[in-house]
Amino acid sequence: MFNLKVRSLTVAKQDGVLMAGFSDDAAAPANWLILQRTLNPDEQDVQLGQDQVHLELNSQRRSCYGGVERVEFDPDKIVFSLAPSKATRLKVDGGIMLDMTDAKFDAAALVEALNALLAPLRIQAVLP
Repeated sequence: MFNLKVRSLTVAKQDGVLMAGFSDDAAAPANWLILQRTLNPDEQDVQLGQDQVHLELNSQRRSCYGGVERVEFDPDKIVFSLAPSKATRLKVDGGIMLDMTDAKFDAAALVEALNALLAPLRIQAVLP
C-alpha cells in the first residue's frame, strides 16, 4: 500500500474535465495523486478506455485509466483498492492510502467529486 500524507488538495472542473489532486506540499510536492476524468467522453475516448478515471501517482510514467475497485472514505483517510494490473502499473502493493489528518477540506464535497470521478463506483463514506 502506498501511503501519502496529504497536506494540500484541490478539486476543479475545467474544459470538460473534473480533477482531484492530493499532495504532500502545495508549493513543492514530493508525492502526489491526481485523479481526472473527461465529463463528456467522445466515441474515441470510449474505444480507448479513456472514459474512466485517470490516475497519476508522482509521475506520468506511473499512471493508468480505471482499475479502482473500492474506495473507503472517512475524515482521516481515503483508501483506494486497485485491480492487480493497475496496482502493478502504478508500482504500488494493492492500493493507495491518503492520510487526510493534516488536510483541510469539505468531506461531503470531496465525496461528491470522487463519486463523479469514479462512477459507476460509489464510495462508502463515514462522514462526521
